[in-house]
Amino acid sequence: MIPRRLFHVLVGAAAVLVVAFTMLMAFFLLVRSLGDESAARALLWTAVACLILTVTDLFLLVIALGLKAIQDDDSLPGE
Repeated sequence: MIPRRLFHVLVGAAAVLVVAFTMLMAFFLLVRSLGDESAARALLWTAVACLILTVTDLFLLVIALGLKAIQDDDSLPGE
């Protein structure tokens, strides 16, 4: 049985990671336009890591939802 809390954590983490990725890319563009290439590179790599975590989180969420659907077999009565 997959606990309901897992879904809450995965959905919440997805929301936080998407916002974090957006903010990191915005700061990357700002810092790069100011001419600080080393800080821009660090922000870019941090944003890439955040994007990888977002994709992993969404992948785990899809797997958890699939397992939940398999467990909740709603077959018709009489089958």
